[in-house]
Amino acid sequence: MFPQGKMKSLTLSYDDGVEQDRKLIEILNRYGIKAAFNLNSGIQSGSSQWERNGITIRRMNVSF
Repeated sequence: MFPQGKMKSLTLSYDDGVEQDRKLIEILNRYGIKAAFNLNSGIQSGSSQWERNGITIRRMNVSF
């Protein structure tokens, strides 16, 4: 059983720790949803970026 007698939970997984995850964190905070993020420090670098559908995607770096 979960806090406050809840019987169900939801689990989401997001990989790579990209800058766009900051928006996800804002949404989770707004609704009081707790989350854990596991960032692979071996791939985090300020120079790691790529484009997808005209959007530049950057990995979070150590300064975040």
